[in-house]
Amino acid sequence: MSGAARAVFPVLSVALMCATFAHDGHATAAKFEITALTPDSELTSALTIIDQQAGFVGIEGVRWSIDPDGAFRAVRFVNERTEPAHQQGRLTRDELKSLGARLESDLPHLPTQSGEAAPVNAHTIVIQFGCRIWTLQLPTGRTIFEAQQEHARSPDSPEALFLRVVSTTLGFVDHERQ
Repeated sequence: MSGAARAVFPVLSVALMCATFAHDGHATAAKFEITALTPDSELTSALTIIDQQAGFVGIEGVRWSIDPDGAFRAVRFVNERTEPAHQQGRLTRDELKSLGARLESDLPHLPTQSGEAAPVNAHTIVIQFGCRIWTLQLPTGRTIFEAQQEHARSPDSPEALFLRVVSTTLGFVDHERQ
């Protein structure tokens, strides 16, 4: 295979893997499998969780990012302005394995979008793993913890699965919540 073909093949593979399909204009759970860990117990892609709230100053929130090797950081943002990381560290191999297992078990069952956007001050949680993105709209002012309690009665609902991925991730990287 020529060098040009080797360079194009991964791009085509990612484009095919990143194709999303909707039925009748509604977001549906994609039917796919996820391999979240490499044989060396690293993530196969970066993972990002964003918790953002619209308000008077625009959109503000926190973005937690975990690199495939387990290095993580959390940054606060307001619109396009980000602050320096206020938390950072590295997940252990066991934490990466646990996180990978959660991603593999729950992400394939999530629709790309859940919940209804509030007409004002929308609260949005985003999960991005590789090229895939999932979004959950929460009622204005509702925290992740409150939403988790609300959906605990239906643990297999898309919202409960979404919040379980977020909670598992934040349990490893958000030292302010511990």
